[in-house]
Amino acid sequence: MDDRGKYIFVVASSYSRAAKHLNQESQVDIGLYVPGHVNAALAIELYFKSLYYIVYKKDFRHSHDFLDLFNELPSDIQDKLESAFSRIIDNRDMSDVSKIEAGSKETIPLDLKGNLDSWSSVFVKMRYIYDKPNKAISMMFFPEIEKILRDEITTLRPDLLS
Repeated sequence: MDDRGKYIFVVASSYSRAAKHLNQESQVDIGLYVPGHVNAALAIELYFKSLYYIVYKKDFRHSHDFLDLFNELPSDIQDKLESAFSRIIDNRDMSDVSKIEAGSKETIPLDLKGNLDSWSSVFVKMRYIYDKPNKAISMMFFPEIEKILRDEITTLRPDLLS
């Protein structure tokens, strides 16, 4: 595939599908929980790298940190992503979040940047779960983050919808 932005998008979508499958199966086999979230984190990273490539026509190779990727995007795109995420969160049933916060005694971030920071930690720290991270890592809102990224990418490149 010669269209690099599209190819990154297609690969991100594949990791997303794998993550959703693993997360569903983790209801039966808890051993698939972390691999599902690592795949979700990789999907988020690749969606950001696709968006970055579409905007700048070059690869982002500085790190795996989603917040770095987000901060490198033009401010108008950052604003659109933050607004879209806030709208989704404002209209979302948060009972699962409240339940998780009560059980874990941790506060789950409700802003996009806080979630990007947490998800980038998932990719780097959770894939080595045996090293036991000393801090809880929030792994919420993957579908919401995926939606805003896919929406922005397909707004810039409507041909990717097919």
